[in-house]
Parts: sequence; structure tokens; C-alpha cells
Amino acid sequence: MLKPNKTKYTKIHKGRISPLVENKANKLKFGHFGIQALECGRVDFYQIEAVRRVIISILKKRCKIWIRMLADHQMTAKPAETRMGKGKGAINRWVCLVKSGKILYEISGANNILIKQALIKAQAKFSIKTRVIGINE
Repeated sequence: MLKPNKTKYTKIHKGRISPLVENKANKLKFGHFGIQALECGRVDFYQIEAVRRVIISILKKRCKIWIRMLADHQMTAKPAETRMGKGKGAINRWVCLVKSGKILYEISGANNILIKQALIKAQAKFSIKTRVIGINE
């Protein structure tokens, strides 16, 4: 699973995602093609892994993939039909807080047409709107 090895606190507040545009990780640095977020939201670590599997299934080992996000915020949930009180629930899943404009994945090293096809299929796995960008754009 894509989660941190250690965290400073065992449980954190849910927090809010800033509607501001990402200004640090908004350009391609490693690859020639990438997936960019168009809106802010939470990306689950299951989605991160699903996208990676889709890309690998299409491109096999002909390319290099960079995952530019880490699911470092935990989401807690209480069991169903539990009475109120008795503290915060157990950790249910790990999520990554994504701002609009952030580059999520980068790919290079394979045929450009195959890479674009893989990224278009991978976009369907996200819960937020994304787009495929290239080095020329």
C-alpha cells in the first residue's frame, strides 16, 4: 500500500482542501507525458494503485512511471450501528489531498501513442477530473 511508514500523530483532523491552484508540482519534471488534476479532492490509495496497474497492464515494462503523490492522510470511520461517543473511529483508509493543477503521474520511455492510450484509460479510475498532458503542452 502507498502509505507513510510513520506519522507524527496517530489520528488527524479531516481538514479542508484549499481551492487554490497548485504552484509547485504543476509541471512535468521527470517524464514526457502525465496526468494532471483539474479539480481539488481526495484520491484514495486504492485509486493510486488501480491507475498504476492499468498503466502497467498496457505498457508492460517498456516505460518508466513516476507517482508524484503519496496517500499521507488517514480517514477514520466508526463501525455501523455504533452508539454516539466513545472516541474517534479506527483508521479506515489513506488518502492524498490533491489541489487542482497537480501532476499525479508521469511516464516516459515507450511509444507516445501507447502512453496516451494508457493514460486515457487510467483517467477513468480517478474520483476527480483529470487531463493528459505532454511535454510540448
